[in-house]
Amino acid sequence: MTRGPQSAADAPPPGVDIVLINMPYAGVERPSISIGLLHRILTDAGFSVRSDYANVRFAERIGIQAYQFIDIMRSEDVVGEWTFRQAAFPDYQPDDDAYLAQLLERMLPESRERLGLDGLRRTLHGMRDAANRFVTDTANRILEMQPRIVGCSSTFQQHLASLALLRRIKEISPGTVTMMGGANCETVMGRTTHRNFAWVDYVASGEADSIIAHVVGRILRAKPGAVPYGLPDAILTPRHRTAGYPVDPGSNDGVPRHSSPSIEHLATPAFGDYFDTLRDSALAAVIDPGLPVETSRGCWWGQKKHCTFCGLNGGGMAYRSRSAERVLGQFDELSASYGIRKFEVVDNILDMRHFETLLPQLQGRGFRLFYETKSNLRRDHVAALAAAGVTWIQPGIESLHSRVLALMDKGAQAWMNVQLLKWSREFGLRLSWAMLFGFPGEDDADYQVMADMVPKICHMQPPGGMIHIRFDRYSPYHGKAADYGLELVPARLLQYVYPLSPADLMDQSYFFEERGVADLGRNLSVGLTLERPGADALRKALVAWSRAFWSGMPAVLCEEPYGAGLRLLDTRPMAAERQVRLDGAAAAILRLCDGARNTATLPEKLRSDGRFAGSDEQIADALAFLLERAYAIELDGRILSLTLKGDLPSLPDGSEFPGGFVWRPDYTTGKVAARPETAAEE
Repeated sequence: MTRGPQSAADAPPPGVDIVLINMPYAGVERPSISIGLLHRILTDAGFSVRSDYANVRFAERIGIQAYQFIDIMRSEDVVGEWTFRQAAFPDYQPDDDAYLAQLLERMLPESRERLGLDGLRRTLHGMRDAANRFVTDTANRILEMQPRIVGCSSTFQQHLASLALLRRIKEISPGTVTMMGGANCETVMGRTTHRNFAWVDYVASGEADSIIAHVVGRILRAKPGAVPYGLPDAILTPRHRTAGYPVDPGSNDGVPRHSSPSIEHLATPAFGDYFDTLRDSALAAVIDPGLPVETSRGCWWGQKKHCTFCGLNGGGMAYRSRSAERVLGQFDELSASYGIRKFEVVDNILDMRHFETLLPQLQGRGFRLFYETKSNLRRDHVAALAAAGVTWIQPGIESLHSRVLALMDKGAQAWMNVQLLKWSREFGLRLSWAMLFGFPGEDDADYQVMADMVPKICHMQPPGGMIHIRFDRYSPYHGKAADYGLELVPARLLQYVYPLSPADLMDQSYFFEERGVADLGRNLSVGLTLERPGADALRKALVAWSRAFWSGMPAVLCEEPYGAGLRLLDTRPMAAERQVRLDGAAAAILRLCDGARNTATLPEKLRSDGRFAGSDEQIADALAFLLERAYAIELDGRILSLTLKGDLPSLPDGSEFPGGFVWRPDYTTGKVAARPETAAEE
């Protein structure tokens, strides 16, 4: 790892203009793209800037095992926020025992058994005590830089840590200007934060990159304590607390949100301060960092059809993409600056035009990449991703039944998702996907259908779990709750971290739950039994699938040419024969249906392509045999071959995730394993 040329000097200059802080519990395995981007923009505009990775420092202080404990907890249970509540709101004294008891009930059964209430109390009380000391220590350390402005970026479980720090900074140095931004400050959430917590001077709602230099310049040019005029409406200022907050009738909740009209000329983020912090940290031995990069914003599918459960993008669904030349330049610049060739592309969805313009130019560059995509990819798309160095994708599969997918407005069908599972396995792409459950209007019988499908596709990559959907702000389920028969309330544990009225808590919350519906735990794991036979059958099937697939000897269903026909190797538990030879119509159907084909026109297509000239009866008999043996599957009126071609490449393991990796603690020993190369050096 090398430090980029744009980094600040080791000794901070006196009177630095602005310090940008990444508070816990942001991931420590990569720098913050938002802070890195703002750092570079402000530096280029002539301001003196420091980025402070307090998240890395806190993880080092409490130990990576404790820090990663927050990572495995559900965001809506606000465990990380709770550890900083006392520092943020010292006068607020809710019932901590009630919080911990409810939290324990919502945890995975295996975690409940391992920790118990006493173990959970010891763990979280210890982290809370450490957080209290850390906030004061960090405030003093930041103020030694003599900053005129201190800004925190807040996403998910960073909000109370940021509020706590800015409060302490204001207490020590009332003249220091404080700012917050990030996803937790979007629209009404940002207004609620600003209105209730007076130690936060300014809150930015939405994308600040195109306005931050103007805002910082106006603040720094103003007289001490004065509030400048002429700031965008999306910047909430101290004046708004008395004069009233701006209104935007075009916003989804009436609160302004700034959106950058174009991202083509975005600066390359400055990550040098992250790598300096990591270099000097004891955690360097267990963190294998990756780099975040942005090639687009918004969601081109969401512009057409907003997925019902998706709350991403706030009010900024409008899709904007960067040219291949700009993206390539940023990949090259970041890689050269920091000596890292692993990138997590943080876009919500891959720009389909990049299959023609960007991916071909990435071939041979030696990068390892992660992308989020839609699931309706063709075989040549999957091949192009693999050739470009994409090793891991999150394709938004989320279900294997078309009726459930229709409830999501996914714009995909089950055959597309199984087809992608198949091709991604052939090309060695690792998938991040989950089976979602709990949609308003769903039919439990559909989950039994999926459970019955699992033995047929167990040679493909399983989901990471079966997860009950969450109702997030900005999703259609939240914005049009009544249309779906929902009555939503803030996530119930939020009351134990915020000293807010019910109305303000409603406006501050990003996570919501159905009123009166018992919490099942979002990840439906081994020890949980549901009240629905179909969903329970699917849960059990997924657990067995995952255990078998990742055991080191996963099942296979492979084909290879054998004379004019095919030879199959089938090691699935349901296999009728380990090896079988197929000729004639059966082999022709499998070859034709590598990509799903319409069932009704299958005989005609076989003949028109010259694959098989026999009778309809021969074709029907061969198809019946293939479906009975599950060498093929029929979904949504289409036939899809389930056989995989050739020698299968190995899949990346978790430590090879392009966005970085933390060598996590072994909970059986309480120790953290060092990276293999580090251990070898020792």
